[in-house]
This record gives sequence, C-alpha cells and structure tokens, in this order.
Amino acid sequence: MKPLNDRKQIKMNLFEAKNLSVSVGDKIILKSLNLSIAAGEIQALLGPNGSGKSSLAHTVIGYPQYNVTGGEIIYKDQFINDWPPEKRSLAGLMITHQIPVNIPGVSVGEYLRLTTSKHHPAPGFRQKLRDVLQKVGLGDDFASRDLDSGISGGERKRLEIATVLLHQPEFLILDEIDSGLDVDALKTLSQILKQYLNGNRSILVISHQEKILEILKPDKAQLISNGSIVKSGDYQLARDVNEHGYHALGVF
Repeated sequence: MKPLNDRKQIKMNLFEAKNLSVSVGDKIILKSLNLSIAAGEIQALLGPNGSGKSSLAHTVIGYPQYNVTGGEIIYKDQFINDWPPEKRSLAGLMITHQIPVNIPGVSVGEYLRLTTSKHHPAPGFRQKLRDVLQKVGLGDDFASRDLDSGISGGERKRLEIATVLLHQPEFLILDEIDSGLDVDALKTLSQILKQYLNGNRSILVISHQEKILEILKPDKAQLISNGSIVKSGDYQLARDVNEHGYHALGVF
C-alpha cells in the first residue's frame, strides 16, 4: 500500500472514453475506442487521414451528427454522453477548429464577447479582450474586423488561441492548430499554450506536424487507425511516426 503522501501525487483522469463506438448516418467511424487523459497531461493523437482523429474530437465536444452507439464518455467523473454541446462547453470542454468559423456581419470582438460571456462578465471585458489579442500577436484594431472576410489563415489560428485564453477550458482539444502558421508564430502560440497548461488543465493535440509536438512535448502519444487506438506510447512514439511514417509502424 502506498503512503498517503504518495497518493496525493497521483493525478486522476480528467477525461475517459470507454469502448466508445460512434456512427455518422450509416457509417461507423469509431470502434470500441479507449482513451484516458489525466489532469494536467498533454497527449498527442496521431493517425492517417480519415482514421478518426477529428471524429473523436467532434464526438467529445458533442456535435449532434455524431451518434454514440456504444460505450461511455466520462469527464470529471461524470457521464456526458447525453450532454448538449453548451453544457460541455460550460463544464470546461473546448475544441479549436481546423477551419475556424466565418460569420458574416459579426465582428471579432462581438464574436469573442458572445462565445465567452459565461466566463467573463461585461465589466472589464474590453480590457481583457485587448490584453488577450495583444498576447497572441493581434493588434487592438483586430477586434473591429469582420469575422467573415479579410482574415488570413494564420490570424484565424491566433484568434482560436485568443478564444482559448478567454474561455479557459479545463480540457482543450487542438485540432491541427499548427496548420497555416509559420515557425515563429508556432513557437509563440505553443509557449502561450504551455503557460495556459497549469494545474489540472489537459490538452489533446491532433497534428501531422512534428514541430508543435517538439515544442509541447506531449506526455503520451496515441495512434488511431480505422476508428480505434492501436498503439500507445510516450513522446518517442510521435517522433517515430514523423521519422518513419505510419506504414513502418504497421498503421494503415
């Protein structure tokens, strides 16, 4: 039996998927998938195109077209299979998108105010917004820009990180946040994410690129193929994937 003071060092799971099976329409996209992420942990989710990475992310966040046909999604010891997306968001779940949203006629500032209003009351929000935009490398005038046009791919990814800083989720899924970013921007945003990850917050990183994994240094790496986790390991597994490819590891 471990001494009591050792037990205090054991981090409990923040998130678990147990034997999770999911379909979209008639197509099965996740098959008895198992994944657990401890509080304060960074994990990388790797796999070939179409293997189920984004499908898992969208299922966790509660997209309605993803139908859970078996298994359980557990967040902070609560079964959340039937929770709507809004409840999951308020409980501390968040995803950054590969292709961030476009909303004609809505400014960046209004979008951030509406999507984070439950976390930041109106008094002081303008200053908080200004500070966050500056931190991710977007100027003060960016808040007045239209969300539908004139924003580059790199700016959109910076905006996603600004949303993270305002939302302060406990479990964050980064779905290819590094696409469209140059090396300097990637380093800056990765350092911001590392600062964000304190205490019991956790991150699941979905990426095909080694650079962000090299910076974030995930505690664990998971390989997904045909809707199931087929290999688990530490950061070295992610390096092996980037060096040798999926086929060399028996993943197709």
